[in-house]
Amino acid sequence: MDEITEQLTKDNGYSVATEPGPGVARYRFGFTEVNETIGALNISIYTKVSGLGLGGLSLEGETVDSVTGKQLGAMIRWGSGSRIARAGFTKMGDAKLMINRWTKEFRQSIDEQHGIE
Repeated sequence: MDEITEQLTKDNGYSVATEPGPGVARYRFGFTEVNETIGALNISIYTKVSGLGLGGLSLEGETVDSVTGKQLGAMIRWGSGSRIARAGFTKMGDAKLMINRWTKEFRQSIDEQHGIE
């Protein structure tokens, strides 16, 4: 997922390692369910607010120590698209909006763990 790498490295953030080593974490993510956006229902504010046509996404992930394989953290996220933000006419519009939001929250979580606010 390029979005995660982009979030982690932006603003002189974290380095991305290609090999295991001390101080290196391995992140694993998987989409467990994707519900398509119904684009035709995204054009009207009335259907958007009602929730008709919203897509959804479920994600599971874990963080492990790259040397020991010990699990450092795990997460499960799920939700549907925004009733306000427009996902466009693409089938994956809401899923992409959610991925963008979750990757930002993921970076914030890592920053907090490192004492960065």
